[in-house]
Amino acid sequence: MEAAQAPSTGALAGTWVGGASQHVEGERGTPHVPTLGCGIIKPDATKHSTNFLRHRLPQYRFCALWRRIFRRGHSPRIHGGPPPQPAIYRHLRRVHVLLYKSTQKAVTGILRTVFRARVTGLENFPATGPVIVASNHLSFLDSIIISAMMPRRVAFLAKAEYVNTPGPRGKMMKAFFEAVDIIPVNRSDRSESLKALDIALEKLQEGKVFGIYPEGTRSRDGYLYRGKIGVAWLAHMTGAPVVPVGLIGTDRLQKPGSNMIYPRRFTIRVGKPLYFEKTGEKMTGKQRRVTTDTIMDEIAQLSGQARKHEYNVSPSAARDAG
Repeated sequence: MEAAQAPSTGALAGTWVGGASQHVEGERGTPHVPTLGCGIIKPDATKHSTNFLRHRLPQYRFCALWRRIFRRGHSPRIHGGPPPQPAIYRHLRRVHVLLYKSTQKAVTGILRTVFRARVTGLENFPATGPVIVASNHLSFLDSIIISAMMPRRVAFLAKAEYVNTPGPRGKMMKAFFEAVDIIPVNRSDRSESLKALDIALEKLQEGKVFGIYPEGTRSRDGYLYRGKIGVAWLAHMTGAPVVPVGLIGTDRLQKPGSNMIYPRRFTIRVGKPLYFEKTGEKMTGKQRRVTTDTIMDEIAQLSGQARKHEYNVSPSAARDAG
């Protein structure tokens, strides 16, 4: 009676082809050698497999490094998740976060030592979750100041003209805006302006912090103007708390139309978060108006500005209207 032949290893264990994401069951009695899916053909394991691996080892190492950099972020066996992304995107995000943190620390150090910035109420800032930062607007530097002095990363929108300037200045501004998470938007194009709220909504839905100036543009005479209802739309769409911020003295740092920055002391006052009902698209115009006025009242108490119950109009918009 013949002894039963033991099954080969190929029958018990599958072969990993193309990395760790694809598993192909081998046929009974067929020897296999793992491959990395980089154009290396599977050899016959019964013929000099040790020499084959020794000669191909540099290619295996290179392919392993290549796959480590560009490997899929999610296993194809997991269904219902987000679409897979190459790991290089994660590495780029890490670099971007590191760049933001280093830039923030540098700017914060300059503001505290050279400008002697004073910040109060940081304990009111929520540590997690989506947050809307609503502030008065006095200077071109306001977004940079708020981004540097807040305990969490704050995204802002800015005029695309700042980064569209030709020459080295425009390139430097574009690189700096990307480092501090300021997104340029062409406000002269109505379709682009409408996309601004979509960008803000996306940031908040991701649990991030978004900064907005309800006045729409900076005040050149020091008054606090009537707020536009975009901030209320965001608050009721997302249910995110609104943190009012009052800036005092930032208008003395840089005069309108000037490139000179003066080391003047300024103050940032952070108020307690305001919570509004999450209504989605069901919000009424009156509800948005009341919410916006409530936010502007809190900003006025923090900044100490006199009020003007009319909308602020930028000089360029005034020229176009004229």
